[in-house]
Amino acid sequence: MDSNRSTLKTREAQLAFWINSYNALSIYGVVKKLDKDPDFANRGNRSLFSRVRFFAVQKFGVGGKKYTLKAIEDNIRKKFEDSRIHFALNCSSLGCPLLKNGLYSAANLDQELDAATKLYLSSADGLKLDKEEGILYVSMIFKWYKKDFEATGKKVIEYIREYAPNNIREFIGEKKDNLKYIEWNWTLNVSA
Repeated sequence: MDSNRSTLKTREAQLAFWINSYNALSIYGVVKKLDKDPDFANRGNRSLFSRVRFFAVQKFGVGGKKYTLKAIEDNIRKKFEDSRIHFALNCSSLGCPLLKNGLYSAANLDQELDAATKLYLSSADGLKLDKEEGILYVSMIFKWYKKDFEATGKKVIEYIREYAPNNIREFIGEKKDNLKYIEWNWTLNVSA
């Protein structure tokens, strides 16, 4: 991830660039796929084979180099070590965090990542609380990237509590260990 981007001098500018690039390329990848195969709107990336092709095989040019979406995601996770990234990246499926209305900016990146994290954890794809059963359902993001969330020494549940809505914070304060995962919705996020 070292192509010539000399204007991106700060960590925030670089991270905003890569988040915006990932999101734009994900959308572009969907549009490109739909142009060749209109039925992709119905199938999306539901199969493992389709996901591998879309995220780990398909390459995009960025700054004179070729990257897959997986390479971009893996590199920004490793380089920037900020787990809030997971709530800013949109893989074009319904299970993903929502796209920001506009681009991420270097000047406000910290606040924007906080807002993206809180927004996702306020959605039914991020967290669902079943008070009757005493179960907190959490996004698969927390399972897939557990190491990212625990890198600062916090447990996943402590991370969730920091950004979750008040009713879920209260629940976590009472019962910390009853977590289950929400099945990921790989249906393509295409609006009519």
